[in-house]
Amino acid sequence: MTRTLVAARLAAAATVLAGLAAVIGLFVPGFYRDPPVWAAQALGADLATLGLAVPLAGLAWLLARRRSVLGPPLAGGVLLYLLYTYLLYAFSVAYNPLTVGYIAIVGGVVWALLLGTSRVLSGADEVPVLRRLTGAFLVAVAGLFSLLWLGQIAASAAAGMTPAEITDAGLLTNPVYALDLAFFLPLAALAGVALLRRQLLGAQLAVPVLTWTALMSAQIVGGFLFLAASGAEVPVPVAVVVSVIGLLAAALVAVPAIGAQAPVVSAPGTKRVEVV
Repeated sequence: MTRTLVAARLAAAATVLAGLAAVIGLFVPGFYRDPPVWAAQALGADLATLGLAVPLAGLAWLLARRRSVLGPPLAGGVLLYLLYTYLLYAFSVAYNPLTVGYIAIVGGVVWALLLGTSRVLSGADEVPVLRRLTGAFLVAVAGLFSLLWLGQIAASAAAGMTPAEITDAGLLTNPVYALDLAFFLPLAALAGVALLRRQLLGAQLAVPVLTWTALMSAQIVGGFLFLAASGAEVPVPVAVVVSVIGLLAAALVAVPAIGAQAPVVSAPGTKRVEVV
């Protein structure tokens, strides 16, 4: 059994488990025993996972079967989303009967990415990308959220108080700060800068990072919807900004692929495309 096949099976198993976990979280009343703010975020994540991430994983599989070069990087973006989401579940959602499942999803995704990275990045120079716009967008997103999180951390440190985002969620610390500032925002910045410099790494990372960004935006907006449904106050301007970011990320994946002048198919003699 090849590494690529093992990675594909692990990714499929993790995606199925995530879909099942999302169904249980959404449809079993009172399943999450967390404070209302954090429970709403978990429900928003379940909605995004079941409604977008799982179908998108299926689409990526179909594209890969048809030898489209969009398939592997699209799948990579879904895996990044699942990794981020279920790291949050495994470490900061109150213990529940699915905790072992969350850990299994994280493990499956990590090993799928480790074993299948070459497949995810293969053929990247054939994927149509709006290079300048995508590069600038990714750098802007990385800069915006880095400043936002660092500003919150600095303000709370200066005041000698724990940020309200942490106390409202009933947490001891904010795992989003750690994941974003240590891993995902630097990854977005790296992809953006590499695109602007016309480096292959930018093309390799563009679709996975854009896909992750779109799915995470949907997750956050979903959490706001559940908060609003519970009667809690929702920061509407923040919800609008996050929605716009998610829609732009999705458009930056879809529009170049639809408008490409050459077939986005990995095959001998295929013309390589860069939409600038």
